[in-house]
Amino acid sequence: MRPLISEFSFGYALTEEIVRGKNKLIKGAPIFPTQNQEGQEGGYDVELPLIGLPIFLQFKLSDYLQRSSAKEWNLFNGPYYRMHLRPIRLSEQHNLLLEWEQHGNEVFYVAPEFHTQDELNRFYLLCSIVNNSAFFRPSAIGLLPDEYEHYVVYQRGSITGWLCSDEPRQVRKAFLGEQFEAYFSQLIRENQRELNLQYFKNITIQLVDFLEQKKQDIGKIKRYLQRMERRPIESQESVIGLYAYIARTYFDAQLVIFRYDENQAQQ
Repeated sequence: MRPLISEFSFGYALTEEIVRGKNKLIKGAPIFPTQNQEGQEGGYDVELPLIGLPIFLQFKLSDYLQRSSAKEWNLFNGPYYRMHLRPIRLSEQHNLLLEWEQHGNEVFYVAPEFHTQDELNRFYLLCSIVNNSAFFRPSAIGLLPDEYEHYVVYQRGSITGWLCSDEPRQVRKAFLGEQFEAYFSQLIRENQRELNLQYFKNITIQLVDFLEQKKQDIGKIKRYLQRMERRPIESQESVIGLYAYIARTYFDAQLVIFRYDENQAQQ
């Protein structure tokens, strides 16, 4: 069964829940890209500097398989979900996500463990979209073996899924949805970074260099960065918005800044 919700609705609901910080330990600020990379300001709701992590989230939808005749039924002996990956003959997106993660950045696929509008509404009102979502690191999936169709199958509430190509290969979720707060709190504590304007300027330059090495068309963005080098950074929005723009354009990912509230954790 095809999902009965939109990718936009799922991504919006999940991001809003992160921003609200249900348990008050993790605060997220979604960074909206510049409308064009020629200097229009983006938008966000976080003040720098802070200690935290920038995260790439790529939202995916999943088909729901509930019949015993479904191809991977024997892997679960019950209903399951199927998350399709973009074939490399059409896009280098997965490999770009994988390699950017391997450069020491935080990158996740996020897919719902539900598929109907009623479930989306119910989980949204209960602030449990995150608890009912599957998070996969690209590195858990690995390089796609060829240019054909590949997908990840998984069940609600199970840590283990499968990458399906010629032969299914077991993959693990990064964590279960209900472990979200604990997982990212620990991740931020272990990888504390001061996020300031210079940090985002440096990481944006690194990202542009990375994409250039991967032979992506980044000429216009590179010229904008060169102009930025010749003048002081006048606003947080310009540099952070550019980073978010690149994330959205080349990775189809939402940039979210996560901040761990240590004072709240000690209360």
